Amino acid sequence: LKDPTPPELKHRYQQGNKIGTLAQQLFPNGTDISKLTRTNAQRLQFTSDYLNQDDIVLYEATLSYQNLLVMVDILVKSDTGYNAYEVKSSTRISETFKRDAELQYWVLQHSLNKPVNMHIVHINPDYILQKPFDINAYFKIIPVTITRVDHEVIHQTLQRGLQILQSQEIPHVTAGKHCTKPYRCDFYQHCNPISNSHGIPIPQMPMEVKNTWTTPEIKDFMQLPEMELPHKYQRMYRAVKSQTWVYDSSLINSWLKNISGNVIAMDIETWTSPIPEIENTKAWDSIPFLAAVYGKDEVFVGRLRRDESQPNTLNMWIVSDNLRKGAATNAIQIAEHLVKMGFVQKEY
Repeated sequence: LKDPTPPELKHRYQQGNKIGTLAQQLFPNGTDISKLTRTNAQRLQFTSDYLNQDDIVLYEATLSYQNLLVMVDILVKSDTGYNAYEVKSSTRISETFKRDAELQYWVLQHSLNKPVNMHIVHINPDYILQKPFDINAYFKIIPVTITRVDHEVIHQTLQRGLQILQSQEIPHVTAGKHCTKPYRCDFYQHCNPISNSHGIPIPQMPMEVKNTWTTPEIKDFMQLPEMELPHKYQRMYRAVKSQTWVYDSSLINSWLKNISGNVIAMDIETWTSPIPEIENTKAWDSIPFLAAVYGKDEVFVGRLRRDESQPNTLNMWIVSDNLRKGAATNAIQIAEHLVKMGFVQKEY
């Protein structure tokens, strides 16, 4: 019943893992429990063994309490207790992150024999890349004050989850906001079967609107009736149903007004990265390819992927400032190589 993981979600997981690995440099020389073994039982045992040592740093420390298993991104043990750090690839702290920290705290305080301090590590939204990369400025470490944990609510939620997992019947859950908040459920398409009809993506409309679609009478996206919607959603709905393009000229004009400098060519396709790679940019900046490389000597390679149409072939996206790299810089590099090879003599 579980939905297949879409490529964009896999990419998001990869980006999150990348940020988690980078954050480990804030607390170097630690031991990564996840790389020692593949089974959770052995990870629990390895974590327990390592925590018997003094002043230890663990990555993906694995602990459990009442059938709830957690893996702490970074756990630091000192003489006075433990500091736990949960790493997020976001530029802000949401209420969902705080609830996650409370749940981890609940497990840690029952599993460890010393006080536990929780922290959330997230990307600094104000950090602008200036070479060299400054990891301490890139991350922000925010202490999370946990004054009270509702043990009864956690216990009841865990018991309900265990009953569902142990049941032989598929639970009946009415579609609603909980299908996508705080995260999209892995079984979303089971409760919202119309969402994948014809492979056509449904626009991001309010959940109360989508709920009217999950009725026995509607079996297909093309059967959806005209609805009273705000102007923005009407355009999205009609565009998807008629499979035609819709352009918001006001948004495009607003974006074009922000462009400064000499523009030789325009490529509207953009890329984003949680770790800024181009000077004077921030995390998650949406950067047009050609605008990003203007005035740069480097050649940027991205979207490296296997070509499924023929064997032993890769596809990639290559972008550079052709006037600078393709002509001026390239000419100088060729001349330097000729001098190095002895084909051209220096003049003094």
